[in-house]
Amino acid sequence: MDHCLKSFHINISQSQAFVNNEFRTWGTAGNYNWVLNYQGNSIYDIQGFKNISLYGLEMVGYVQCNNLASTTKGIVEDYGFNLILNGTYPSVNGLVSPTTDFWAINPNQTRIALTKYQNSINFPDSIVSLKSITFNKLVAQGKSAEDSATLNLSYDLTFNFFYKYEGEE
Repeated sequence: MDHCLKSFHINISQSQAFVNNEFRTWGTAGNYNWVLNYQGNSIYDIQGFKNISLYGLEMVGYVQCNNLASTTKGIVEDYGFNLILNGTYPSVNGLVSPTTDFWAINPNQTRIALTKYQNSINFPDSIVSLKSITFNKLVAQGKSAEDSATLNLSYDLTFNFFYKYEGEE
């Protein structure tokens, strides 16, 4: 990453109990496999007198089962977070053929998924005029949950954003 970039950081740190309509389990009592797909928006609006160009972002931290909960412990094997970036993406001229668009591709997609194993992304051609960042969805999966009705997770995630002011070299 370019050492001339500026950065800012946003942290999410909390413990939360999820109920069985927010996650799914399967398996045997006391040893459930589970998957969480929890959506809710928090929006961070970029403010200031200059527009920024985003060159990359990374997520560092952890998601784990809450060890302070008396039950509903388990093992988090993988996790991820979706962000929606409201800015102008670099693109080339092109067209999506509507008759053969099996995957519903979107060349102007603003959703970024960071995971435990792929926790950063760089944009050689920046996203310009970044206006807002929406923290959109926490996903996780694991095993050995003690309960099929409640899952207690703790997470402490820091998102680092690397930018330059628009028009600066």
